[in-house]
Amino acid sequence: MLLIHFLQTASRLKPILHKPFLFMTMEPMLSTVLKHLEALVSFDTRNPPRAIGTGGIFDYLRAQLPGFRIEVIDHGAGAVSMLAVRGAPTRVFNVHLDTVPSSPAWSA
Repeated sequence: MLLIHFLQTASRLKPILHKPFLFMTMEPMLSTVLKHLEALVSFDTRNPPRAIGTGGIFDYLRAQLPGFRIEVIDHGAGAVSMLAVRGAPTRVFNVHLDTVPSSPAWSA
């Protein structure tokens, strides 16, 4: 979301920004985004076998959300939900974390 906001802001400023400046500004952000993506895809969230617990990816997400009140609920059978709240929110973002296992039946 932050990257999208940054790109929208940068596009509005395009007439006054020089490309080298924009590249230098985006490079650290791109590196950070890629680091987070690498961490997120390293967690085994395949469904089946629904072996997702309250640690792993949820520990990582907790560490990335300082200042949030976080509640992780294990509903059993690999169904875990996480609620992260900061302040008095007026919006809800719903994210689905599990993935399907690789299979010869799947293709790109």
